[in-house]
Amino acid sequence: MDIFERLRSGADVDMATFGYVQAVKHMTDCANICFKINTTEPVPEKIRPLEEKLFDGNLDHTSYLMPPFQIDFACQR
Repeated sequence: MDIFERLRSGADVDMATFGYVQAVKHMTDCANICFKINTTEPVPEKIRPLEEKLFDGNLDHTSYLMPPFQIDFACQR
C-alpha cells in the first residue's frame, strides 16, 4: 500500500514512514498553488485555471471555490 492509499484509508502515517517524501512533495506543491490562488485577484477567469491545476483537471466544471483556502492533498497521485 503506497503512502496515498494509507492516507485515504485513514491509517496513521508517521513522518518517517518510507514513501512519505512523496506526500510531502505533494503537500508542498498544493501549498504553492493555494498561495497563488489566495493572492490572485478574485476573478473567475484568473482563479479557475489555478484551481484546475490544483485538482489536476479533476474539478467539476460546476464547482466554485472561494479563496482564501488551504488544501493539503488536492489530488492524491
